[in-house]
Amino acid sequence: MNTIMFKLFASCVKVKGACRSAIYDLQNSQYYLIPNTLFSLFNEEDVLEINPNDFTEEQLQVINEYVSFLIDKNLIFKIEEAELPLFPKLDTEWDYPSIISNAIIDIKENSTLDWEILLQQLIEVKCYNIQIRFFTNVDSKKIQEICDVFKNSILYSIEFLLPYNANDPIQNWETLVENNLRVRSIILYGADRTETINNKNKGFSGIYLLQEVIHSESHCGIILPDYFSTNISSYTESLQFNSCLNRKISVDADGNIKNCPSMKQAFGNIQDTTLLEATEKQGFKKLWNITKDQIHVCKDCEFRHICTDCRAYVEDPEDIHSKPLKCGYNPYTGEWQAWADIPTKQVAIQHYELAVLTNS
Repeated sequence: MNTIMFKLFASCVKVKGACRSAIYDLQNSQYYLIPNTLFSLFNEEDVLEINPNDFTEEQLQVINEYVSFLIDKNLIFKIEEAELPLFPKLDTEWDYPSIISNAIIDIKENSTLDWEILLQQLIEVKCYNIQIRFFTNVDSKKIQEICDVFKNSILYSIEFLLPYNANDPIQNWETLVENNLRVRSIILYGADRTETINNKNKGFSGIYLLQEVIHSESHCGIILPDYFSTNISSYTESLQFNSCLNRKISVDADGNIKNCPSMKQAFGNIQDTTLLEATEKQGFKKLWNITKDQIHVCKDCEFRHICTDCRAYVEDPEDIHSKPLKCGYNPYTGEWQAWADIPTKQVAIQHYELAVLTNS
């Protein structure tokens, strides 16, 4: 019998883990878990070459099941050997036309942050995507005032993280999203229910009600499948840079400029240092180039190029290449566990003073 050949689509990439592998469908934002035996059947050109003479009947039956699955998920297509040069691989280069791609701004009660000045500084570093987080009560009127500052700016998207207030009707937030094109989402935590309210006229925007209560920036860094980002941009960035901190800047609730609000090191304060000046200080970019392939345990994980990588909370605070503390996945067993219940993490939990968080 003749050899049969199948090839992965260029936007579908396979990633090997310790006990199983994954195929990321970057075009359709999906991922599929596969056994390592299937991974090993693909060659370096991402071609699955099947010569029936090389396998037993029982093996062929299993392989045919694999092929049927891959075809059903639209991950592979049949080719002839002469066609192989016609299919180039995915271009994995990554770049972004700005100094900073995204920013987190934390606001506390009675904040004196000047939003007009902040906007000018965001424009200076060409940052067009921001998340603004409040950890104390704020009403929709105050948020509208902030949106008014950004209304005619070149910002691309704004996300708000706010405490839920039963006295501020959801209709107010729906109106705010409707009237402010730059608002991508409003996340209201501490709500009486979990619900997603999509905006009918802006399909990518919405209001998200969460029952979880968020007290501070210490809630950052949790690794879960719900937070995976399966797309070409995130994947290619992860190959070369840190998937959380690359091109990120933040201003914590006290005005300190950091890589992330959860981190201790500051590079000035927004009252006396511009965002651009902070990015030019020694050490600001030192974490940008740490990839998942350099991190203990993560380098053996099949999810490593679609998850974020927290460097603020790690299992060994003395080792910057340590696994994220708030990840409960074990790539050697393929099992998830509540991260705060894992015995080996307890020392780090105490170090970061997260005991209140884990018990809440």
